[in-house]
Amino acid sequence: MIYENDIPDFAMQPAKEPVKDLAIEPEVVVAEVETIETKEESDMTEIAFVEEDVISFAQDEKVEEEEPVLEAASGVYAPLKLNSLIDSKEIVINVEEDILVPDIKMDMKEILLMDGTVRIVNTENGEISLQTIYIPDSPCDEKVVSIDTKIPFKTQLELDEKEENILVLQGLVQNIEHMIINERKFRIKATVELQVRQYGTKQIDIFEKLINDDIETLKEKNYFTDVCLRKKDVLTIEDFLYLKDNQGNPRKILKHCISVVENYKQITGEKIVINGFIYCNILYCGESLVDEGDMDLFQYQGRVEFTEFIPVNQSGPWSGSRVSFDSSCLKLDIDEDEEGKVGFKITGDLETSIELYKTIEKEIVVDGYHKEREFCCDFEKDSFFNISDNLMSETSIREIIGMPEHISGIEKVVCCFANIKSADAKIEKGKCIITGELSCKILCQAEGDSGLLFTINETLPYRSVSDINNMAKICKINREVYIKDLWADKINKKQIEFNCSLVIFAELIQCEEIKTLRTPRFCVEKNKKKTPSMAISVVQDNDTLWTVAKRFKTSIDNITQLNDVSKGIEKGQKLLIIK
Repeated sequence: MIYENDIPDFAMQPAKEPVKDLAIEPEVVVAEVETIETKEESDMTEIAFVEEDVISFAQDEKVEEEEPVLEAASGVYAPLKLNSLIDSKEIVINVEEDILVPDIKMDMKEILLMDGTVRIVNTENGEISLQTIYIPDSPCDEKVVSIDTKIPFKTQLELDEKEENILVLQGLVQNIEHMIINERKFRIKATVELQVRQYGTKQIDIFEKLINDDIETLKEKNYFTDVCLRKKDVLTIEDFLYLKDNQGNPRKILKHCISVVENYKQITGEKIVINGFIYCNILYCGESLVDEGDMDLFQYQGRVEFTEFIPVNQSGPWSGSRVSFDSSCLKLDIDEDEEGKVGFKITGDLETSIELYKTIEKEIVVDGYHKEREFCCDFEKDSFFNISDNLMSETSIREIIGMPEHISGIEKVVCCFANIKSADAKIEKGKCIITGELSCKILCQAEGDSGLLFTINETLPYRSVSDINNMAKICKINREVYIKDLWADKINKKQIEFNCSLVIFAELIQCEEIKTLRTPRFCVEKNKKKTPSMAISVVQDNDTLWTVAKRFKTSIDNITQLNDVSKGIEKGQKLLIIK
């Protein structure tokens, strides 16, 4: 019976107890009203009308419960094979080493500048390329002396040899401290950060259906990142850097820094076009512009633009990409062009690594039931990383720096160098915020006849903010910070203006966990409880169309058609259920 409005009062009363001696014909169908109470409240929440051939009476006899018999069911599974990011982490390594001054170099009096870059040799070994500039202990033609040193270190990686995974390593020197032991030996303590990315093949068998039976299934959409293409390409660089008018002809390169930054990229069906800049920062000893025949210190800053074409044999569309460069094989030399102009020639191979991602959408069964039989199964948990987004931003640093107290005044700024000391990332109010510190070193010449050289070391903060499209389940942010260009100018004899431009890349990683259906089976019960063929259900907390349909072993379409609730259900709403 279907009521148009609310349930009448008489239907809410429990049925009267039948008379035991009453004779009833076997074929008569009687409707019995059941009252179902929840644990939290005793109000009636469901009224079930059960059709019975014969009225049965409650017995006080105890019925022994028998263990159900499990009947295996055969399922159909679709394998999903992915090349995915398995792990991403940072490893901090402390390196301490005593370094001897080469026999051909002058005794050491004071260290002015020290910088280092990291090169990964293999998964077990790396090395720091250390550049040291110092003042000699005795007067000579050279104001400063340079030393280039290679310091090996162990990567300290713990790898599972059974897994054939691809490992990608990048490193940077966060901090270097030095101490002069004597005029022929000094000690360095360096902090190296390794960024480790591990890729591997992952296969997930996704349940689709039963072979010989049909069940109602609840599916959820899941998104997977597939690293479809990982490729390296080498571009040969050969270019000439011309001096500016206020710079003397170089005679010796004392220190240099090379930074490669992506400008833009374009991905088509057949190739990837990458445009970028190679920034060069050079401290050199050259001919003086004031006193002919003397030598002086100069700084040169320039850049070389390049465009690289990398062939692609796979089709898109691509959901993301990542580009990185290895400039360790590039070198700078003093040279002349065809017209006899002196400058710097940059040559060598620039290695470019690119990763292309695709986002795969897949529906996965997270629950199921059978309309007539008791269906049961197990669920196996699996976790993986998704690359949610790649962000690129630029920020700048401008700082007014004062002179040390023991320096009376500054004559000129000779050069400036900088390196990234730290980079931290966090998510806040829909923004990705990258903060960190830049370690800058400014080499200056004091005013007066002595021309004393001294270095100002400063640690300056930076900050970058980018909008995030999808913040769900972000568990990690890989970040890379590159120095685009920098300069320092004298304001007056007590102040210096320092400027630096940074390019920041952030990769957002999501940690996903899915449940995949396993070992489907049916539970065969001898004393099977009969489910009601008609019921009125009052929607409770956390009820959904799926949970109601599963409880009464009907379909969601059946409930929505009977009750016109295609837009959803609300607590307290009454639903008519007819099987």
